[in-house]
Amino acid sequence: MPLLSVGFPQTLFPSCFSRLTSSSLQSLNSLSLSKTPYSHLLSHRPLTNQRAPLSNFPSFSNDAVNDHYHLLHLSVRYGDVDLIKAVHASIFKLTEDIYLGNALIVAYLKLGLVLNAYKVFVGLSCPNVVSYTAMISGFAKFNREREAVEIFCRIRSSGIELNVFNFVAILTVCIRLLDLELGFQLNAIVIKMGFLDNTFVSNALMGLYGKCGCLDTMLQLFDEMPQRDIASWNTVILSVVKELMYERAFELFREMRRIDGFGIDHFTLSTILVAAIEGLPPMVGGKSMPMVSK
Repeated sequence: MPLLSVGFPQTLFPSCFSRLTSSSLQSLNSLSLSKTPYSHLLSHRPLTNQRAPLSNFPSFSNDAVNDHYHLLHLSVRYGDVDLIKAVHASIFKLTEDIYLGNALIVAYLKLGLVLNAYKVFVGLSCPNVVSYTAMISGFAKFNREREAVEIFCRIRSSGIELNVFNFVAILTVCIRLLDLELGFQLNAIVIKMGFLDNTFVSNALMGLYGKCGCLDTMLQLFDEMPQRDIASWNTVILSVVKELMYERAFELFREMRRIDGFGIDHFTLSTILVAAIEGLPPMVGGKSMPMVSK
């Protein structure tokens, strides 16, 4: 059920729609927008029932593009599936615009409509790097990791130049799948393309190696990072704690404060507290006993 039908005051929306041009409203009306909860807001506009012929696509004006962006924003903000589908139908009638197509993909994904987003993606004549990245991230978010890998393979074969966002997205998929073999291949591509110095890419690689128990590889990557952020330190500290290397966790914690001067966040604090609690020697008769290594 659209959120607009549940207790939102009608006076909230006319100011939002006041930006829409007459031509855009005509296009939306011809696709049965009158069946959506927004029809009462549009009734004062001059509308027409004339349908744009599919064989003669009209071109976008700047106003029309902005209006469609605005409607996509509203559909996401209020969770209105009917509106986004009406906007999709209106966009379909006009000349293809890759930026608006990408915005439609992202809007569908934000509403959890993965298959609708994929249909828009495959319908694009020339999807760009943003299109591919959105679909990789979307499939990963909704636990469709294999489809995400397939999309990444397609962008590799398309000749489109990859960027750091592609690698962060697909490495996130690797972490979910615990696919170390794919991770090694991606690591090689990252090095070849010169993205290893990017903090976000290196953090994603460390996350994969930490999850897969490749602690030495992760620590080597961490030591060679030219620039770290708080996520870099949190990743490596968490990984050594999971390996029961509590003293090493405290060393890293002290180095983080001394070398990079980062303040701790809630994740750092919770991780180091786990190390402190689990690393305490057992108490017997009120006295601490030496820890016995297994």
